Amino acid sequence: MLLYTGTEWSEQPRPRTKFPTPSAVRPPAGPGSFGPYTQPTQTNNAPPGVQALAAHGFEVRSDLAFRLLRPTTALGRRLIVAEHDRGEPDVGPEPLLSWDARPDNPFARKIYELDGGFAVWHEGAGWFLVDPDRSSIAVPPHPEELRREERTLGLPTALCAIRGGDLVLHGSAVDVEGSAVLFCAPGHFGKTTLAGAFLQAGHRLLSDDMSCCRLEPEPSMLPGPAILRVRKDVFGRLEFPGTDCVAEDEHKAHLMLGSSARGSGSPIPIKAVVFLREASLRRLEGRSTIYRVPAPEALPNLWSVAFRLPNSAEPTFQKVAALAGRVPVWEMYRPTSFDGLPEVVELVVSTCLPED
Repeated sequence: MLLYTGTEWSEQPRPRTKFPTPSAVRPPAGPGSFGPYTQPTQTNNAPPGVQALAAHGFEVRSDLAFRLLRPTTALGRRLIVAEHDRGEPDVGPEPLLSWDARPDNPFARKIYELDGGFAVWHEGAGWFLVDPDRSSIAVPPHPEELRREERTLGLPTALCAIRGGDLVLHGSAVDVEGSAVLFCAPGHFGKTTLAGAFLQAGHRLLSDDMSCCRLEPEPSMLPGPAILRVRKDVFGRLEFPGTDCVAEDEHKAHLMLGSSARGSGSPIPIKAVVFLREASLRRLEGRSTIYRVPAPEALPNLWSVAFRLPNSAEPTFQKVAALAGRVPVWEMYRPTSFDGLPEVVELVVSTCLPED
């Protein structure tokens, strides 16, 4: 548990959580409405001496306990989170978006429109009610606070970020001496593993799966929750300094960043976007290769990993084009071996972030 003593952050031992199997919560089939939103309370849960606690560019205000936020100065945008006890909302039969369970994320998810906002259903967690115009999220009761916090700072927060004008990408991100590098790819391409390798090399993790970007006044990465979720085999092979394994499920270990590793929640300038490619597409002869991609060619790649709603395609594409035009985009082909990860880290730093 991360505690504030009045002068510094300190790590206190906390029992490791064993996540239960998904609950029997299921989305309803009937249409209807859920009723008006109620604005939650706006409690600043930052400890003494810290102005705010943040994730994805939002100062979080809530009476609920949060363990994964980062200390920061005032960001000017607040995310209000409170618990609801309203049960299952009445939504239409067809979701706006849905994701089936898969090995790297074994929980199905669905997004429905609801009263000008959204109802997000997470298998094993329940219903999250999102009012993006007010940047507020009503979360369900849940016996596992950490699981609920991870879900809250995922899709529900992404919906608020998009409404606020940010670009949300499927990818991990790291901070290398004040410069953000994003790693983008579909699932099973090693984004999180590579981010973990950067953490092992002494760099800071900014996000492990969902990266929120703000384009003005300069393209910047908005640090996400201070957690790294890695496959069990990766957890057994790499070292993750400054982290504590706070939970495990069937597929992954959940590593919370401690005070020495999490750093600030303030924006970090984006200096490179790196797309991970299959090693079989090139003859690597055991070595990694990386190539600069012209902005027009980078557009389809960025578009493929941009989170968007059916009615937000045009503004999302404009943001993708702006990012491609202002930040160098690279493609990297690498052998998928643990032994080669230090070489990959060195290659990315020396190529994408050359010294001035």
